Amino acid sequence: MWCMEWAQKRKINYALAFAGTIIFLVTLLTYLVVHKAPNCFDQKQNSDETGVDCGGSCALYCEAQIKPLRTLWVKALSFAPGHYDVGAYIENPNTNAGIYGARYTVRIFGEEDKLVYERSGTIDIAPGAPLFVFEGNVSLSQAPSDVQIEFNNKDLRRWTKAQGGESVILTKNQSLKNTDIKPRLEITLVNTDLVNSVERIVLGSIIYDSTNQPVAISRTFVDKIGKGGESTPIFTWPNPFPRALEGEKFTSRIVIMQPAVFEN
Repeated sequence: MWCMEWAQKRKINYALAFAGTIIFLVTLLTYLVVHKAPNCFDQKQNSDETGVDCGGSCALYCEAQIKPLRTLWVKALSFAPGHYDVGAYIENPNTNAGIYGARYTVRIFGEEDKLVYERSGTIDIAPGAPLFVFEGNVSLSQAPSDVQIEFNNKDLRRWTKAQGGESVILTKNQSLKNTDIKPRLEITLVNTDLVNSVERIVLGSIIYDSTNQPVAISRTFVDKIGKGGESTPIFTWPNPFPRALEGEKFTSRIVIMQPAVFEN
């Protein structure tokens, strides 16, 4: 009798343990399905976020964490009658944040503030680096009264963690010649990396007068510089710089567009 009671109790205990295990597994599965772990895309402020899906360990920065871009100048500079190169020089003061594929629109206004030109494009904004926007050979029937650049508002709200790194490309031997005839800027680029080649280098050139105002701009590309190698790109303009015949002094600046690595 005692053995039978003990055997029945053991069966009951096994059954209860089995049922408890099933209930636990079902409950756990339901919890995992219904309750998702906090992440940076759930439209909630959770985990270590400082805003909704931004800040903390998220790749996206919150707006309060970002300093605005500093636009130093936006110009339409004539290089021939009725033809202009349009450029903007902008600084990103955020040393650890950038925007991948930021959309921008350049607008030129003529008489009575009438819009006479508009062009849109995209550009990567690298952290802590200058940004040179260039639109070449724009034909205008009248001298521009104002030039503006505007970045897409949605893009300005998606600053992400990024690393720019130091460029291995250095410039030397900048030589600006013939400013009163057909200006010519020659430079030498040096790849200081003795192990790796560098490809698709984007260069901007800016010519400043004695008052530090830009009078001419241009852009070019260098396909590849081998490890430890050099390249000698040349910028040219078809007509003299303003006031060159009066002896105006000019200086040149080369902007190397820095590549950046953006977090996802």
